Amino acid sequence: MKRKNKLSLLSLAFVLMLCMLFLNGCGSEPELSETAEEVNSNIGISDIQLGMEEKAVIELLGEDFEKSPCIIGYEYAYSDPDINLGIDIDAMCVKRITSRSPECTVYSIPVGIKCTEGADVLYEHGFENDGDSKFKFVREDVRITMLSADGEATDGFTVELIS
Repeated sequence: MKRKNKLSLLSLAFVLMLCMLFLNGCGSEPELSETAEEVNSNIGISDIQLGMEEKAVIELLGEDFEKSPCIIGYEYAYSDPDINLGIDIDAMCVKRITSRSPECTVYSIPVGIKCTEGADVLYEHGFENDGDSKFKFVREDVRITMLSADGEATDGFTVELIS
């Protein structure tokens, strides 16, 4: 009798664990760090956010994009607006946002500003240069890259979650 009760309890525990995993993983955006949440509230790139679900992106920007495989999953390239998104294949959410659109901003840094001025703003918000490039800045699990063709003025941004 004791063995039957133990088996029943183990079975019930297993079923409850499966239910929790299923409910936790379906239909919810990934949990973001405080830094990623702060960055999301300080980027203006067509209302796209880190961690945004793929279906929400398609509802917002439409299905007129080029989809190609990349290291993290897929890259969605939208020509209008000028945005490339890295979609994480496991979570099916935005892991990387790149834009050269003149309307995009990161921490109110506009496209066209001098890179040195943009760097000062990022330093003020707790970002540090990552050492790989004078245009890359990291804070916890987020990297912001200022894109620049001439090394002087910012042409756009990449904002990404890093592990």
